[in-house]
Amino acid sequence: MEQRVTTGYERAITTTVSGIEHIESQTLNGLSIVKIFFHPGTSVDAATAQVTAISQTVVRSYPPESRLPLSFSTARRMSRSFRRQSIPTR
Repeated sequence: MEQRVTTGYERAITTTVSGIEHIESQTLNGLSIVKIFFHPGTSVDAATAQVTAISQTVVRSYPPESRLPLSFSTARRMSRSFRRQSIPTR
């Protein structure tokens, strides 16, 4: 379940956010961490707005137990993580 959430989120980001150099993600039980790296010169403010907009759209398709995403940024990258409760897959 977690991998499905992470993969879907990565696809949404790559098709809507401009200036992405590459994306790294890690999926754990109940948690997805997605790191977005941008090309030099990319406006961090514009990228933050684009990531926030797509995140608010994508999160609607997640299971009801999902929590809202948390985000933070540094000078060269922005990371977004999703915390979810474990969802039984049986």
